[in-house]
Amino acid sequence: MSQAKYYSLRIRRDLVSKLYLQARSLNVPMTQLSDRIVADSLGQRGVARSRLATRFSAPPATINS
Repeated sequence: MSQAKYYSLRIRRDLVSKLYLQARSLNVPMTQLSDRIVADSLGQRGVARSRLATRFSAPPATINS
């Protein structure tokens, strides 16, 4: 039986380096630290979601006549 395929993110190298150093200083696995960071930024731990919506929302479409 084949395994389900999951999407695998590509994270910028400079961010991976920072993540590695931070995880090492906290003595936690990088995956655990990255899960915490993503969960926090998505509002699962009390962070406002509106901040993300504002940051990543597309500008209104314009109609050219």
